[in-house]
Amino acid sequence: MLGSLSPQAAEGKKAQPDFEVWAIDQADTSPDDGGLLYIWDGADISDNPSEAEAEVIELAQAAAEAGCPVARRPHMLLTNHTEPPSHVIISNVGSGHIFFVDVESKEIVGCVGGAGNAHAAVATPDNSMVIVDDQNGQNLRKVHTDYASNSVDLQTHEVVRTQSLARPWSTDPKPDIADIVGDRMFIALRGPKPLTAIPTLESAARTPGVAVLKVHTNCNSFDWDPKDIAPMVSPHTTTLSDGTVVTSADPHGLEVVLR
Repeated sequence: MLGSLSPQAAEGKKAQPDFEVWAIDQADTSPDDGGLLYIWDGADISDNPSEAEAEVIELAQAAAEAGCPVARRPHMLLTNHTEPPSHVIISNVGSGHIFFVDVESKEIVGCVGGAGNAHAAVATPDNSMVIVDDQNGQNLRKVHTDYASNSVDLQTHEVVRTQSLARPWSTDPKPDIADIVGDRMFIALRGPKPLTAIPTLESAARTPGVAVLKVHTNCNSFDWDPKDIAPMVSPHTTTLSDGTVVTSADPHGLEVVLR
């Protein structure tokens, strides 16, 4: 979803906090499971998105190294509420597993299963638990958390302006999750063959990755160019219904992690 622009965007080029942009490619990286976690330095991806180098973590391997089940469809990621955030929480919608990733080490340090169709997992403000949205089961599941010891247990809003992201270099971008820091908005762009929510909307013209938009101070317009996409293109391929072979990458979750 592409939300409305926050007042932060109007503040222009003030000193920005240190941050990273974390984004998930939920496509399988091993038979029927896995996925990729991309992590960019905030300054690098803001200044030169297309050339910014990401740290890429293969989640099947990371889970195995942590002694956790290899999960499927890493879908959403959100931080806890320490200052700054100490953990990122990844929900795997295909298998119902929740991963807890240490922000400093970038390692999975906890996991819990049995969360049904785990679409998203949100930390409570006091950090005492995570609430998991079991979408298909229509349940909310509580997971008790202790981040210090890395332990887990099972006014109205109106649309004021609409602007298209479509451009000649990205004619069908399919924007999904978005976040904003200062005058930069970071948006996950879906892949050519979506794995969730819009699986029938295929397009070889997609540009999977993170779009970095420069938001104007009036908050009513933005700029972006071909160089403003940080690519998330998997070497693995899949085939569209018309026979076209495309990358299997399908970015979805995205979170700005303040440091």
